Amino acid sequence: MRRLKILTWHIHGSYLNTLARIEHDWYLPAKPGRPEGYGGRGPTFELPDYVREVPAEQMRDLAQDLPGAQHAEAQRCRYAPPG
Repeated sequence: MRRLKILTWHIHGSYLNTLARIEHDWYLPAKPGRPEGYGGRGPTFELPDYVREVPAEQMRDLAQDLPGAQHAEAQRCRYAPPG
C-alpha cells in the first residue's frame, strides 16, 4: 500500500498520538500562538518524523489524499478546524 498524505487537526492529543502510529504522511495545520485546532505537533507527545506541521495559510495548496477530522464541525469544512 502506498503512503497516504493525510491532513488532520490536533484536537485530541491521545487520539492524534494513536493515529500517528500508522505510517503515513500526516500534516497538521499550525498558527502562531497555537490556538485550538492549529496547535501543530504540540509538546504533549513525541510524534514520529512523518507527522509534519504546515502553516495554516498553506493548507489549501497541500496535496492530500485524505482529510481526517477529529471533530464533527471539521467534517463540514475540509480547510477549517472546529471553533
